[in-house]
Amino acid sequence: MVWTELGRDVQDKIILRSQTEPIEKLAEEYQLLPQSLHRKIRRLKQDGLYQWIIDKQSKKSAPQQKMAEVKPEPVKIDPFIARINNAVKGSATSNNQYILNVNPDAQVKDRVMYIDPKRQWHGIFFTDLHCPYQDDDSINAMIRVIKTLDHNIIINGGDNLDLYGLSTFAKDYDNLFQNNFDKEIKEHNRVMERIAEASNAPKVSLYGNHMERYDKWLSATPFVSMGSAKNQMSLDVLLSMGYYGWNPFMGTIMFAEKENQMFPKPVLVLDHGTRVAKGSGKSAASQFKSYGAVSYIMGHVHRLGVSYMRTLHGQHCIAEGGTLRGLNPDYMKYPDWQNGMLHFVIDGDTVSITPILISNGNAYIGNTKI
Repeated sequence: MVWTELGRDVQDKIILRSQTEPIEKLAEEYQLLPQSLHRKIRRLKQDGLYQWIIDKQSKKSAPQQKMAEVKPEPVKIDPFIARINNAVKGSATSNNQYILNVNPDAQVKDRVMYIDPKRQWHGIFFTDLHCPYQDDDSINAMIRVIKTLDHNIIINGGDNLDLYGLSTFAKDYDNLFQNNFDKEIKEHNRVMERIAEASNAPKVSLYGNHMERYDKWLSATPFVSMGSAKNQMSLDVLLSMGYYGWNPFMGTIMFAEKENQMFPKPVLVLDHGTRVAKGSGKSAASQFKSYGAVSYIMGHVHRLGVSYMRTLHGQHCIAEGGTLRGLNPDYMKYPDWQNGMLHFVIDGDTVSITPILISNGNAYIGNTKI
């Protein structure tokens, strides 16, 4: 159950009961994640709404009604997914202990987050939400995948927002006013809330070229960029990424040792990507050549593709992570895009990546439809 799916009356009753009853008990009763309920109460207190809700509920004389529990039907999982789940159970990490080092003082193109490559990783990668143009059926499928497939890290490939109004290209002004910046943030936070409810695994979120539109606008507005409002108006603040459990990062993620930063030998590299070639998998292959012999995952191109290459340095897997936005933009007819996401495994120096196609609201993993 997700907090936003509960009725307002039920939410208020949970808040009222949280004064005297353990959060864990309430979370179990209403099929919520305890950490999510803790986070919701903490946010209400920060906004000054916690006591207001309690006062409002205390004035009501009607007895509280327990919400009927609705248990979702279990998803039948094929042996392929079961093997992955059994391998990763109990290996979830906490806090930021998996992050070895970050060099925030470097130029953006040189910033790297080093993640411990010695652990066995089972990760979920999704990318290019482009809120408010996200495809809600694909989002629902992604949430089901997160709840079904055991994992110990989630990586978001970037471009959470579309920032349509800051595009240098011609704009449909009806579209612009219907899908303004406030709506982008609202839709984004709604998706992030659902992901936070679905998984407590560590999460890292990359940036992306559409997100960079905002920084370029901010830097070109002297009144903002040179004043105290700059920090208050940063996307990290406006999107509350930390509140939803994400480590926001602008740069490249490497599963590599931190001791050899001058000449790293990463097992896997992930970034949003900058190159665009024609055909699924071609952009990742082009980027692979610039990085050298290393497995690689990118977003940006909205295509879903996985391929393998063998060099003198071993086997390498390269992939493009698809998109979770709608496939019918107003500026392009029938683009060669695919809704989807990825599951990746790092076991020593071996990297395996599985594409997860999302079509008509269903996710396809192996021979399982979720």
